[in-house]
Amino acid sequence: VRICRDLTVLPPNPPPYRRASGAILNLLSGYSPLLEPAGGGHVFLDMTGTRRLFGEAADSADRIHREVLRRLRLASTLGVASNKLVSRVAARVIRPERLYDVFPGNEAPFLAPLGVDLLPAVDPASREILSEVNVGRVGDLAALALPHLRILLGKRAWRLFREARGIDESPVRPPGAAPAVREEETLAEDSNEEAVHLEALDRLAARAAARLREMGREAERISVRVRYADGVEAGREERPARPTASEFLLRETAGRLFEKARERRIRIRHLEVTLSDLREPPRQLSLFETPD
Repeated sequence: VRICRDLTVLPPNPPPYRRASGAILNLLSGYSPLLEPAGGGHVFLDMTGTRRLFGEAADSADRIHREVLRRLRLASTLGVASNKLVSRVAARVIRPERLYDVFPGNEAPFLAPLGVDLLPAVDPASREILSEVNVGRVGDLAALALPHLRILLGKRAWRLFREARGIDESPVRPPGAAPAVREEETLAEDSNEEAVHLEALDRLAARAAARLREMGREAERISVRVRYADGVEAGREERPARPTASEFLLRETAGRLFEKARERRIRIRHLEVTLSDLREPPRQLSLFETPD
């Protein structure tokens, strides 16, 4: 604002975002039944078996790019790759709206010169540790042996070991089949106020708990993710002592995880609560379950 005095800052407006997201999903469903919304306008699309209809995956992506621009007047970036990890990174490294095609077998060479921050498993704590040992590029990370990574990063070592090599076997899960409940919210304005953060987390936990009860499921894993005003993301997750759909427990756990994830003094823009590893509750009620 000091540099650009005439700058007009518009607060986020979630309803149009949701309408745009729905329109994008509706358009993409015409290309493949296997699509997975990943939040924040990101969508994974599995084009396996569609070659006879639409041609090669890169041709389909180009067609999608043009159709989204023509029909919805929205700019887009598309990453084409053999797995979700590499396609996600490819879509992030190209700016402005373009298309990046990573050929099968070139996953590791593509990632090698990029910064480790682009890997989903690198959180602020991991980034700090890697910086201390002068590991700033994915190629530097891939050069470390697994035992050395375990010394540095503990439980996160195996996931980072695989991500640095472009390995990701997770399937594209349609919304109805995704074994998780995700609720997210972009704050009206970037904020450092704890009261604002906790109020948003309470809303997210309440909505997530309500969806769990509608599905007749309990969550065995709870995670909270924050996105700062500068685009950096951080998150924490936890397994409760027993699976739960209790709004009270979910709100309490979400607040605790948020405190652990918030390691910077930068203003926060976006909050996300995810409940995963869902299961059907047992028929026998617990004597000690906390009531909603």
